[in-house]
Amino acid sequence: MEEYLNPAVPSRPCEAVKLNAVSDVKATVPSLTPMTVPRRTSTGLILFFILALSTLCLYWATPTSAGQAAALPEGGAIGPLALSPADPQIIYAGTYDGVFKTTNGGTRWTKIDSGLTANEILSLAVSPVNPEIVYAGTGGGGLFNSTNGGKSWTPAKTGLTSTYIRSIAIDPVNPEIAYVAASDPGGEPGRTYLNGGVFKSTNGGENWTPANSGLTTVQVGYLTIDQINPQIVYCASDRVVFKSNNGGATWAPVDYLPAYPFVSATSIASIAVDPVNPQTIYAGAAVGGAFKSTNGGKSWTKINSGLKNDDPMVGSLAISPADPQTVYAASQPGIFKSTDGGETWAPADSGLTTTGIHSLAIDPVSPQIIYAGTNGGGVFKSTDGGKSWAPANSGLRAPVRLPRHQSSESTELSKHEVCVASPEIRGTFHGHHIYARN
Repeated sequence: MEEYLNPAVPSRPCEAVKLNAVSDVKATVPSLTPMTVPRRTSTGLILFFILALSTLCLYWATPTSAGQAAALPEGGAIGPLALSPADPQIIYAGTYDGVFKTTNGGTRWTKIDSGLTANEILSLAVSPVNPEIVYAGTGGGGLFNSTNGGKSWTPAKTGLTSTYIRSIAIDPVNPEIAYVAASDPGGEPGRTYLNGGVFKSTNGGENWTPANSGLTTVQVGYLTIDQINPQIVYCASDRVVFKSNNGGATWAPVDYLPAYPFVSATSIASIAVDPVNPQTIYAGAAVGGAFKSTNGGKSWTKINSGLKNDDPMVGSLAISPADPQTVYAASQPGIFKSTDGGETWAPADSGLTTTGIHSLAIDPVSPQIIYAGTNGGGVFKSTDGGKSWAPANSGLRAPVRLPRHQSSESTELSKHEVCVASPEIRGTFHGHHIYARN
């Protein structure tokens, strides 16, 4: 994996200071060995020597190359967000440089990556009963779990044949049961997938077994569990929704999302099941926007009224636990809110400084509190149901990379180079990285 152009500045023999006057110059070199200066040497020559030495110090301490890039600013690109159901003040954020954690609702973040051997985090999940148990799915490094709230991580590879873990779901009743959706990219982007499918663990992630009976593809990008009947599990591949009524033992396709003439498949990026009426399901697509089913996925209706663009990418959906008619959609044009079950949408993005939204998470205790993971702006927080947003990035310093569609390689640009002209970004997107020009 290519390195980011933002490592910490290496230590130098002296520090950079602002030189305002001759007295300041002299103050910067108090440790210089006293010099015996001939009486005929001019004061100007002495000052020239001191200024030259100070200039060298400034040069040494100033980042001038890739290896000396300045420290990252707060914010960056955020992938998945996971709130602890037992304590919603505890939130985990996945980035392209590991996992960050807050224990005070986003007031302060800390990086927690001890034991993680892969930086790109594609998925996160927290145990519904024990916030210390966390799973992290990576892009290329497999699955990791932590039993101490992320202080340390251990690979959970027994039985897993895939290293790209795209979605994780934990049984709400029995946290020993967990599912992952996985698929490794191979060959041409979006055409070949290896070692994937659904895997299930019944012993807290110690061992995993394939749960693919009935699936017609190993390209599985998203899954979720019915919170009322956890034996019902949904997973998605391309524009197909599969359903299991027996805890993943067997699967059957319930229906296809409507196809579009200009794409080969409308890849499903997210699924949200109504917590009160599980027959109502929402799906967000990489191309096509939002869809809704009121019969457990047997048929789908496009619900894009009010969304910007005709067929936007909807990468995340969240349903309010207090009012299932209130639904939030994270889209590349921003965040939208519906109060009528998706029939109509309205922008809910006041205060956001970026329109690229990767993930949404609602506080289950105080549903007016919502968190958004953005592409470049870090984490934003709303305390008024999406009416206004403010950054919550203290301590969170993540690199900025291209938006990666976590459910399908067909919609990502990881294998291509894209040059971007922007007054805010000076550099070149190459693969997932941004390389800054000096």
